[in-house]
Amino acid sequence: MTTGHQAFGRICAIMLAGVLLAVPVRAQTAPAQPAPTEEAKPSGDASTAQEMRLEARNALVLKGESSWDDGYEKLLAAFKALRAEARRLGLATVGKPQTAFVHTDDQGFRFEAMMVLDKAPDASLKPQKTFAFSLTPAGRAFVFKHAGAYDDIDSTYEAITAWLDEKGLSAKGAFVEEYLTEPEGSDDTLLELNIYVFVE
Repeated sequence: MTTGHQAFGRICAIMLAGVLLAVPVRAQTAPAQPAPTEEAKPSGDASTAQEMRLEARNALVLKGESSWDDGYEKLLAAFKALRAEARRLGLATVGKPQTAFVHTDDQGFRFEAMMVLDKAPDASLKPQKTFAFSLTPAGRAFVFKHAGAYDDIDSTYEAITAWLDEKGLSAKGAFVEEYLTEPEGSDDTLLELNIYVFVE
């Protein structure tokens, strides 16, 4: 991951200082909400930002951390593990995998990878190891598009940062990436994702 993404990480670390995504012990029932399906725009352009209000959705979550260089591979591994755990528990997942970035600094980031569930899990189900049931982040947000290699996502985050500053908006909580495609390598230009930035 390039220095631009790290720079945005430093900005987010300042804006989001002390604000982490909470993972409750038991998931709550939340209404189903389809993921946005708008056509992806070229990366590095924040002018097509769409405002929306996201509802909390039941999810299976895996916490992790990574350096910036290994970030994309760590996220793909987390999604694979989440799908395997969901199958083990007999749970159906819906939509695309997501990642909430709960802390960033110059060295790397901590994240919570999420697979949305079709319904609230039964209270008798017990995820193993570092998995947990939780809810996806909710609230007023702007969604931005990134189309292109994950290695080049810095240009999109720089555009988002400039757009927020221009609009006088302040981010709050974790920012979330939703992976519409999942190419194997961070240099694969077939990647498309949504970036959700929650605002005051």
